[in-house]
Amino acid sequence: MPTLLRRFAVPALALVLLTGCSDGTPDTPEPSPVAAGSAAVEGPRDPAGRTMTAAQTRGVIPPAAVLPGGWRVDRDRGFPSPTDARAEIDPPRCQTLFDELHRAHKASGSAVAASAEGFFRARDTGPFLSVTVDSYARPVTVGVFDKAATALADCPRFTGTVDGIAAEFRASPLELPRVGDESLALRFIGETGSRPFTLDFIAVRIGNNSITAQQVSRGATADPAPLRRMVSAALQRLPAR
Repeated sequence: MPTLLRRFAVPALALVLLTGCSDGTPDTPEPSPVAAGSAAVEGPRDPAGRTMTAAQTRGVIPPAAVLPGGWRVDRDRGFPSPTDARAEIDPPRCQTLFDELHRAHKASGSAVAASAEGFFRARDTGPFLSVTVDSYARPVTVGVFDKAATALADCPRFTGTVDGIAAEFRASPLELPRVGDESLALRFIGETGSRPFTLDFIAVRIGNNSITAQQVSRGATADPAPLRRMVSAALQRLPAR
């Protein structure tokens, strides 16, 4: 199962199971959507995007302090996703969307020179957020996100099933200003039974580097501001000239 698909479909479905368990505390409503332009993503200080060392990629991961409202580092390293799960996408043609997202995440034909990941959560039941920084020996392929964007237009609705748990998804672009050399932003609203959840995804290519981030939230009107803020902070932390 592709790495990005595991991070994408499995975490969202696992979150539904997690929030289905009572922890004795009332559900906290998700904030309303932010207005256009709010928490805008800012471009990097150095657009060259040269290959980074392992230490430099770790330095690009922002601290939890850039996120307001009690966000913290997730010591459990993100979503509770089983590594041996297999996702089934229906209709089968919509598998292309996830295949292209996987290719976009890999972002280059060359091997990864250095990589780092950060995991965060706002509460025990979410939202959850993760960010990955990959640096390659060669520049990332131009147009790496184009096929994913095309596949999204062909599959606005689909069903994802993981370990026998099915969720209905609606897919749409997520508003994002152009940043880096190329960028892609998607929103997936899923529902299992009567429990809706939102998965937002942003990917940015800058020279030899890529930054991908995703946020899983309860409800169908989740605020993408934390995800945008995290991506903006990561871009600002890329090494300057």
